Amino acid sequence: MAKGPLITPEIEAQIAKVYRDHPKWKAPEIRNFMEMQLRKSNPSLPKGWPGLSIVQKTLATVRKNVRAINPQDSPWSISTLDDYPIPPEALPKVLEAYKDHITKGIELTIREAKWVARLSATQYARTGLPFIIARTEFLYELIGKSPRFEYYDTFLSGLTAAGDWQMPFMATASLAGILKINVVEEAQNERLYNEEE
Repeated sequence: MAKGPLITPEIEAQIAKVYRDHPKWKAPEIRNFMEMQLRKSNPSLPKGWPGLSIVQKTLATVRKNVRAINPQDSPWSISTLDDYPIPPEALPKVLEAYKDHITKGIELTIREAKWVARLSATQYARTGLPFIIARTEFLYELIGKSPRFEYYDTFLSGLTAAGDWQMPFMATASLAGILKINVVEEAQNERLYNEEE
C-alpha cells in the first residue's frame, strides 16, 4: 500500500523536470531532491515521499518518451506555417519572440511559437508565460499524460493573481527567462547516460 499523498501528474511532471535539469542524476538523487523541494513548500509531507519506486517508474516513462521526438520541438520559422499554422494576426508577436530568441542565440520552437500565438491577444504574449506553458505541455508529454492547464486558465481569466496559485514546478521556472526545450539534445543526453551505466 502506498505511503503518503497520492502522486499527482504535477508531481510526475516535476520529476520529469528535475531529470531534464540533471540528466546524469540517478533515481535516488532525484527522489531526495524532490523530497527536499516538496517538504520546503509543505513540511507536513511524510518523510521519504515521494517513494523511490514512483520516481523510478516515472523516470522509465520519461526516458521512453524522450526518445520520441515531437516535431513541435523543432525550430520554428515561417516555412513551418504550412504544417503548423499561426493566425496572421498573431504572427507579429511570434516574429518578436523569434527575434528575441535569435538575438540570444537560441531557437524558437514550434511549440513555443504556438503558445505565443495563442496568447498573442493577451497582455502575457510578451512575457515568459507562453514559454512556461510550452514547457508544461512538454513535461506532460514526457510523463505520458494529458496536460492540465487549470492553473493557467484561472490566471489568464483573472480568477487568480500570479501569487495566488502555485504549481510544483513553477517555483523553479523563471518567468523572466526564456525556457528552451530541445528534445534532440535530451535524446543525446539519454544515450550518453545509458552508455555510462
